[in-house]
Amino acid sequence: MNLDRLNRWLSLVANVGVLCGLVVLVLELNQNRDIVRAQTRNEVAMGFIDLAGLIATNPQLANVIRRGDAGEELTIDEQFQHRRFTLATYRYYESAHYQYRQGLYDEVEFAKQKEAWRSYAARSPGAVRIWCEVRGVFSPEFVADVGPSLGEEECKGTSSTVVPPNKPLKLTAAAPAVRAAEVDTQRGSITRGRSLAAIR
Repeated sequence: MNLDRLNRWLSLVANVGVLCGLVVLVLELNQNRDIVRAQTRNEVAMGFIDLAGLIATNPQLANVIRRGDAGEELTIDEQFQHRRFTLATYRYYESAHYQYRQGLYDEVEFAKQKEAWRSYAARSPGAVRIWCEVRGVFSPEFVADVGPSLGEEECKGTSSTVVPPNKPLKLTAAAPAVRAAEVDTQRGSITRGRSLAAIR
């Protein structure tokens, strides 16, 4: 009898130990998730700071972005510069949206982000025109959810730039060389090093 009672007590203690271990594990997972959320928010914020910093410290770029967003006339080189910067901005938006879909971005804060993007699109017809032309290289989820905030209603009748996988991009008289630097594959990655070579 004593041995049987001892075994029951040992089993009870073991079960309690397992339960305590599970509680500790859940707490650690929640803590780690909070840390990841904080790191993600910091990375998203730093992405915006980097973009804003480029404009704040480069008067020539600031002039191009201001005129390009307003839809004013730009030289070919300025068009290239404006389009690359605008694409980088939209990639930043897409990254923030991806983090939001993964549950790493606060619901209320992301809603405010979308309001800010909608305000930017409303006063930037040049940026909206670029969005209409290149939205095909962004994820369908991002386009469906955030597209309306970026002026999607202005894109009716406008074809977006999409390059099938593994198909080389060709330059034609009907397609300005600037656009060749915008698209790599259907994955929507922005080309960097080879973009300048593509237009030369």
